[in-house]
Amino acid sequence: MSIFTYLNSEKSGDYCEYNGDLKDYILCKDPDSDRDYAILRFLLDKREDLKVCVNYRIPLVESSISNLIIRYRDVAKLDHQSIICPYIFYTKEENQSKALIVAEDYLIAKGFYYAATEKDGILADYKNFIIAIDEDRERLNELFEVLFKERSALIQRKFDNELFKSYDELFAHASELAAKMRDTIFEELSLSKDRSSLIQKTITEWYLLKKTVYVQYMVNRELLNQRHDGDNRSQRAQAKKNADAIQFISMSELWKGHVDQRA
Repeated sequence: MSIFTYLNSEKSGDYCEYNGDLKDYILCKDPDSDRDYAILRFLLDKREDLKVCVNYRIPLVESSISNLIIRYRDVAKLDHQSIICPYIFYTKEENQSKALIVAEDYLIAKGFYYAATEKDGILADYKNFIIAIDEDRERLNELFEVLFKERSALIQRKFDNELFKSYDELFAHASELAAKMRDTIFEELSLSKDRSSLIQKTITEWYLLKKTVYVQYMVNRELLNQRHDGDNRSQRAQAKKNADAIQFISMSELWKGHVDQRA
């Protein structure tokens, strides 16, 4: 079964709020007040046959949030023990089909990809047909030029290398993004009309950053050889340290509206 057939078979209300043609979904968006309208319009202009799963539910793989891998237990408190991916777009051409995970930040998109396609993940069987990308218009233009001309992994690797010249650059960006979230979240919560959804979204994004820096370190053979002399256990230990270094604010503190002061 292709990823197009698989996603197209998902019924709205089961694993997503809406599943169907993007050209129909965009009609419910206000061009003036809806933040997502511009990117949805751009994508539709690039490819009129795009379909979209909205708020796609990705069940958490229990082992991935255990103390043995990524130490972040708050993510297990999310509703339905799932993370919500705002948009997965999918399309086909002749005998090929591809899906796109599009998020505001590239590393968040990569995190959704890793969560969905890891071992026992809901889209694990389709990892070679999914591309994670941010909302950068030039990058999206480049993507649609080669979408069905090149393998997804090759396209993804090219974007990885364009955005981050090294793993250290990637890790620095993830750390900065996590810090920015910590600095702004309480003000955002004070203004939000839906604190629960905002807390769930923020917890999810911290988790995705942790997952991305962990996986990106583990798949880097250059780091394995240069920094760990080919020792996989040593590499894994450092990957865990990197994930732990992405700091967050606990769910309980987010609900309280302040960080607990500790001696």
